[in-house]
Amino acid sequence: MAVSTIESGTFQIFAAYRSDETFNRNKLASVNQANKLHIVIEGDGYSWRSETRLSRDPTPKSPVGLYLANTIKGSVLYLGRPCQYGSVEKLGCHPKYWSTHRYGEEVIASYMQIFDQAKTQYNVDQFEITGFSGGAYLALVLASLRDDVVRVNTVAGLLDVDAWTDYHAISRMYVPYAPSQILQKSIRTDFVHFCSDDDDVIPCRLTRDFVSKAESLGAYNHEIKSYEGYSHYNLWHVYE
Repeated sequence: MAVSTIESGTFQIFAAYRSDETFNRNKLASVNQANKLHIVIEGDGYSWRSETRLSRDPTPKSPVGLYLANTIKGSVLYLGRPCQYGSVEKLGCHPKYWSTHRYGEEVIASYMQIFDQAKTQYNVDQFEITGFSGGAYLALVLASLRDDVVRVNTVAGLLDVDAWTDYHAISRMYVPYAPSQILQKSIRTDFVHFCSDDDDVIPCRLTRDFVSKAESLGAYNHEIKSYEGYSHYNLWHVYE
């Protein structure tokens, strides 16, 4: 994969791109055929050194999102999160962006800009997003804000931030959108949620609660695929 850094808003986002020759040939074959790019969004990374101390660098020790990107056929764009991969000292990398405001407006706006740039750079019309852990929440929000996201896959995904912080009895984070807003605005997107009850970070219980909330709002576009015996960091092995 070819790596680069994307300037987006106040952030510099680490990216890795792999082109697929078949994908590129198909782009030239028919101007009427919608072209789709698969984008993978990394998890929160190494945000905390302990329960009370933030890390100095949120770069993931195990980049599960990158592992996922390598399993995907066709063209794929992997995106890290703000302040990961050596950009901590760069403009915009205040510690709040890997703690309390990791899902704030500035972060969401930076990904919106990257998606807009990708449409032109890679000549695509639609996106499929796979989000790992906290990256799943960003994928969910992006699907609610855009009309070009046709499918979202979440792997050990965080879907309701408040429910997750309540589950772990930790302080709530700032989120600009209520779950009901997100669910109603993303009703045209297909969602597949991969989860495991043996995941002690984001168990399937939270995923099921979120999907139940979606269905209570008339959103039946969410599918759950649950597995036994997988932890938060190895569930990606079941992803297809």
